[in-house]
Amino acid sequence: MDRIWDDLLIHLRSNLSLFEYDTWIKGLKFKGVYGDDFVMIAPSPQAQQHLQNNHTMIFTNGLLKVSGGKKLNPVFIFGAENELDTPNLNPRYTFDTFVVGSNNNLAFAAAKAIAEDPTKYNPFLIYGGPGLGKTHLMHAIGHRIKENNPSARILYVTSEEFTTELIRAIQNRQNESFRNRYRHVDVLLVDDIQFIAGKTSTQEEFFHTFEALYKANKQIVMTSDLHPQHMSTLEERLKSRFIAGLSYDVQLPNLETRVAILKSKLEADHVQMDDEAVFFIANIRDGNVRELEGYLTRVLSYSQLTGEPITTKLCEIALHDIIPKEVSREITIESISEAVCMYYGVRMEDLVSNRRSQNIAFARMVAMYLCHTYTDKSLKQIGHYYGGRDHTTVMHGRDRISTMAKEDPSMRSAIEDIIKSIRRSAN
Repeated sequence: MDRIWDDLLIHLRSNLSLFEYDTWIKGLKFKGVYGDDFVMIAPSPQAQQHLQNNHTMIFTNGLLKVSGGKKLNPVFIFGAENELDTPNLNPRYTFDTFVVGSNNNLAFAAAKAIAEDPTKYNPFLIYGGPGLGKTHLMHAIGHRIKENNPSARILYVTSEEFTTELIRAIQNRQNESFRNRYRHVDVLLVDDIQFIAGKTSTQEEFFHTFEALYKANKQIVMTSDLHPQHMSTLEERLKSRFIAGLSYDVQLPNLETRVAILKSKLEADHVQMDDEAVFFIANIRDGNVRELEGYLTRVLSYSQLTGEPITTKLCEIALHDIIPKEVSREITIESISEAVCMYYGVRMEDLVSNRRSQNIAFARMVAMYLCHTYTDKSLKQIGHYYGGRDHTTVMHGRDRISTMAKEDPSMRSAIEDIIKSIRRSAN
């Protein structure tokens, strides 16, 4: 990583003025890589703010270039050296930056309870598919415990790192040193514990580490892609201990949570984006958080490189090879109208007529909103299709549904269901 840092500085010197480089870049210090975050310490709060607001993109592109295509997120911090000295805790993974939704609210509540009162639930296991925030919650627990008790000894490690260190200790006859490192902490955070399954020596050592900490009333937190009962090659004695405490799963975020995640990311990066474009990205597929943030990064980068404003059309272009075929196919006024009629139980001839009964008028507004969001038709063209209405009527309907989608989860759910029905009809 030191080589990447040196190469990055060369890249920045080549792409910034001497004044800009000397003023804002020269005083930066490379701290380390935490997950996918490339963390740098700014010499002042002003420098941190300036770099975050004005240079995030050039750092992102530079890191992509010098790392050989590995995606790293530039993170600028100030005054957090002591916090980062807590082994491997990602500075961005805190409770404040975690987006809570119906898919993860129980795991979040349990994580906060444990962080405020360690060993209340011991061990604590967070399980679920990749990219759903399990590691984020684990790091947040570590940060909160450290805030409440600065002297707490906290160790974060992946199960693969645990295995690697164990092998090295055996080879170098440093077993005692290895055991002292893991058995004399106040909080042990182990990521991806499922990978110790089937590894006899690792399971043996982890069992004794677990026992030592548990008997000493020290907190153990683990994450896993699977519930222990579904780990066929995990020893039974470990299974029974892993599930003896508290365990919660995290699931795929619903549309409402995906929108909130994107908006949180945009806010953190100080980027403005139209709500319809945010909704479009969130609605691509029921993906995990990591995929979602990847889509957003690609759209932002495309907009930056082309100088074009972020619209749903730009999102389609930027993500053309990512969007599933059923999403990327052309969505038309006709396909939207058919789906809206099916969803609200109205007839097509009524939807495109001048009838103004409440149920038909509402369905028509939803259709006009979707046409404006998902097609390239003008307000005038949309109005003409729906009974010859003028563009101001279309604007009124669009704005009303847009406001409802922001404020009412049931409205967002309805829109998501309609779009999904259009996608399914392509198959």
